[in-house]
Amino acid sequence: MRPVWDGQTGPSGRDGPPTHCWHTGRICMKVRYHQSALREGRFSERGSVYSIVKNVEDLSRRLIRDPFNPQTSEDTVRILTDSFKWHHVNGYLICLGYTVLPDHYHLVFLLAKDRSLDEVMGGIGGFSAKGINRLNGWAGQFWQTGYRDRMVRDDEELENQMEYVWQNPAKAGFVNAPEDWPFTDIHPDWESPWV
Repeated sequence: MRPVWDGQTGPSGRDGPPTHCWHTGRICMKVRYHQSALREGRFSERGSVYSIVKNVEDLSRRLIRDPFNPQTSEDTVRILTDSFKWHHVNGYLICLGYTVLPDHYHLVFLLAKDRSLDEVMGGIGGFSAKGINRLNGWAGQFWQTGYRDRMVRDDEELENQMEYVWQNPAKAGFVNAPEDWPFTDIHPDWESPWV
């Protein structure tokens, strides 16, 4: 999928002016895909596994303010992970793993009940946005409208997605080892209605 100019970002499809990247120390440009293009060809299939990436709308309002001291943002992250947990415990999804990074999260889950992927993502986004905005004294849209999803097709792909989620904070340079990142959980130990 190629970036599409939305009239507000630069003509190259990049999201506004260059910004300083906190983990590489270099100037970086963030690609912003046209939101409607993220929904092309999307369908929900109950019992399928999905890998999701969801980004914050405004980089000045991050999930984790200082990735080298992430515990200072524990309350903000807990609002998001509580939403994952609520959807899991109430049977809408089976959470296989997640990681929360400063400006986005990765979530891998099995779509369980009779709700579409968009309905589940809307529930997670709505609850977490209200709570995060309230906690931090912010207003307005917290999440980007779209999200990236991938239906996982086989065990090998699932293993690759889970490894990516696990390794992501270390690859980004926030920690030396994946187990040192406090906001990653693979197969969370949450009460489940299926047990």
